[in-house]
Amino acid sequence: RNFNPLASGDPDTGDSLYGDFEQQQKEKLKKEVWDKLDTDFDLIINSAAETHVDESFERPVDFIDTNILGLHYLSTYCSDTKTSLIHLSTDEVIGNGEPLYEDSMTLPTNPYSATKAGGESILHAYGYCYGLDWKVVRLNNTYGTMQFPDKLIPYFICNLNNGEKLTLHGNGEQTR
Repeated sequence: RNFNPLASGDPDTGDSLYGDFEQQQKEKLKKEVWDKLDTDFDLIINSAAETHVDESFERPVDFIDTNILGLHYLSTYCSDTKTSLIHLSTDEVIGNGEPLYEDSMTLPTNPYSATKAGGESILHAYGYCYGLDWKVVRLNNTYGTMQFPDKLIPYFICNLNNGEKLTLHGNGEQTR
């Protein structure tokens, strides 16, 4: 079963909790959403996030609201119901130019990555304090349907389809 409280995205991508997209959009991953849920899950995969790095400079509180506070409510639900949680994070929590290892220290360089690192810290604390069973997957440049066209892969595809040049920042030798 797909549960989609619509932190962002399209109202047709998941089951409707209320049947009212505007209501879902306002509530995001608030405590009230989880309190109304009457379904038991063995595992929840959390992909809800504000992800536009540039917008995180303009709207940092929205990113905190979804990426930290929303994850707090989800983690509380999972702790209370003994539901395992896989949280989709980002490689950006490591910082720029650092090699990526599972035990790499987080050194966020923008509000977006700071909220994702904060979310990972919430999970660690809830695992320690409340026994939350959790795992984090640090993704980079994911691609899928209904993705915003300003994300890297769809942006490059759109530019190629329109015969436009692709712009690489730096000297093109960056790695992740």
